[in-house]
Amino acid sequence: MAKRTIQLTATDAMVGHNPHTEKTKSTALDLPDDGFDLDSELGEEDFSQTITAEDVDPETLKEGKNEIALPLGRNGADVVFKLVRIPADELAKRVTIHPDNARVKEYFTELDRLEAKKMISEEGINVYPALGTFNKQNNLIELVDGFRRSQGCEAGGYDFQVYVSYDSINPKRASSLSRNANLHVGNGLLEKRHALKREIDSKHRHHELASQRAGNVDNTKKLSQSAIIKQLGIPRADYYAAIQSFEVSEKVWKLFPSPATLGRPSINTVIDYFRICDESQLTESKKGKLLNEEQRATVITTVSQFVAQSNFAVNEIAPKDANTATIKFFSKTCSQLLKESNPKVSDNVNTLPDNLGKVTTKENGALTIELQTLSSESMSALMAQLQAMIEDAN
Repeated sequence: MAKRTIQLTATDAMVGHNPHTEKTKSTALDLPDDGFDLDSELGEEDFSQTITAEDVDPETLKEGKNEIALPLGRNGADVVFKLVRIPADELAKRVTIHPDNARVKEYFTELDRLEAKKMISEEGINVYPALGTFNKQNNLIELVDGFRRSQGCEAGGYDFQVYVSYDSINPKRASSLSRNANLHVGNGLLEKRHALKREIDSKHRHHELASQRAGNVDNTKKLSQSAIIKQLGIPRADYYAAIQSFEVSEKVWKLFPSPATLGRPSINTVIDYFRICDESQLTESKKGKLLNEEQRATVITTVSQFVAQSNFAVNEIAPKDANTATIKFFSKTCSQLLKESNPKVSDNVNTLPDNLGKVTTKENGALTIELQTLSSESMSALMAQLQAMIEDAN
């Protein structure tokens, strides 16, 4: 089926002008040049349609047209979005995040807000309106794309522009658009994992249905992890980090100054110490790194104090740098607790009289004997020491 081009339609002239929008860096709807197929992602075969950077022209969005149309309705039907301008001091009571937004509101910290404010003031990213829907039940605008900009505008005192639909939109299309519109921003793995888990569950369901239709008796057998990874087309390391991260309590991830920007190595470090899982599936070395409940509580308290005392936001430390400092402290604290709970047995050294030599008992029970000189005097002292050690052992 031929692709249908998405048209942006203008009904009115631009409304207002923001003095902070002179620069033109795009962060909203900055889609891949070759587009992405919404329905292919959603597994819908009855409609094929692609949104491209050409179709949703950032320069067109920059013009602030009062009305645009996007194919986010049922079966790709156009939905009308109207431009709304919201003062910074009204954002908190009028705007929230859409359930299908790729971002996780709880992971967006004060440090991230300040970083967004900085980007808006220095790079002018607010020139491109966000995208949202109006929820008639709570009277809030729910952002499908542009949550980061809303936080930066609120922190910096800038007006916020958003295209709002007052009609219903297809949730899966909204989720797909949000993920693809944020490819250039690079949502963190902790944010991506939720969408990834939904995709994995969906692929298992489709596999089971296909097996039933084909008359496969063993229709309850799920796809292997290797098959899932191949279908998703993601690095194996990302897959396992994302899935295993669910074995760690949410409050642990929220310890970090910016959970949304935590990298995979840091996530794996936390998993090694804090995962709660079937330990029979772990290697001995992995088991040896797991903290017990008391140790985990100590780490949570200690790291919380470290982050609070570091004043990352006050000192305007970049989110990734703040995370780096915190993961180093986190690792050091965990390692120290493990050492204290598994103290290494020190060598037991017995020195012979007149420094004639020494007898050392190693950690594994082996003995080593050192004599300064081989003489009747040193041999006599050695025999006496050995006899004393035998008597102590008995």
